[in-house]
Amino acid sequence: MKRSAFITLIVLSSWLGWSPIRAVLAQTETPSEEQTVETVEEQPTETVEAEPTETELEPPQIEDFDKLAEQCRTRTGEVGLAACDRALELNGQDTAVWINRGIKLDRDLADPNAALNSYYQAAQLDINQDFSLAWFNQCALLLKIARKPSVADPAQLQPILIELEVLAEETSTSATDLATPSATLLYKAVAATCDRAINGDQDWGNATIARAWNNLGYAQDELGNYGAALDAYEAALAEDPEHVGVWNNKAIALENLQRPAEALAAYERALEIDPNYSLARRNRARVLQNHPELRNQTPATTPEETTAEESPEQVIPNQ
Repeated sequence: MKRSAFITLIVLSSWLGWSPIRAVLAQTETPSEEQTVETVEEQPTETVEAEPTETELEPPQIEDFDKLAEQCRTRTGEVGLAACDRALELNGQDTAVWINRGIKLDRDLADPNAALNSYYQAAQLDINQDFSLAWFNQCALLLKIARKPSVADPAQLQPILIELEVLAEETSTSATDLATPSATLLYKAVAATCDRAINGDQDWGNATIARAWNNLGYAQDELGNYGAALDAYEAALAEDPEHVGVWNNKAIALENLQRPAEALAAYERALEIDPNYSLARRNRARVLQNHPELRNQTPATTPEETTAEESPEQVIPNQ
């Protein structure tokens, strides 16, 4: 089984509102008012569709697998997807092509369910089913779907949820759950796929295990498992102690655990790393507003900090 050297990785970032308080995640989607997307690739430059030349052949006319796999990686939209599909006709066992196909479907063609199926295929093709990158991409994409369960396609989700043991096989409960996928069910799937990535072969492409821990923490927070969320954020910070989003999320978990002084310290640490990190600044202001007794433990607040929004905010980790 071949893994191409050029694997494109999608990472997602989103701002979420919370109840009681939410965290930061990684996801794949084009930027919108509520989401910020980070795309990580094997090469540092942004992938741009090449301008066709008079002599350039379209995917259906190419018989060379390597050329098709390269077009699958570098071309965008329908052209890129056609290259991926043609490459898989020639060699359906290449995990990198399945991953890049998923990216085309989600990022370019707005079909997250089909994209999820491509990542799932990549994970299943791996002989030990422990390909960290393939599981991580599923984790990231499931986070996106969990935020809007109505876009989930039960037929595409069922084999994945059964494989993850999130859903019992062949039961009436399963059928009901799949008819209207719930955020709880999907966040359980997020946690399971993140866990598979973390315990996998550590082939991350340009992703990192810290990002997987961060996403796992977010899912646990959404499920109300605040202690488990805190543990995941601590593991992420052990790998990447300068990740401001994780510090923000750790603070949120601490707030949910009724540990405001420690939460304040975590927000302060995020702001030490990035003084312009407005999310942590607003969350810090809210903690001080709710716990004025902590003001003597922190520098004087600025006017901006004293006008915090009532609802806590969270950051979503990247890939």
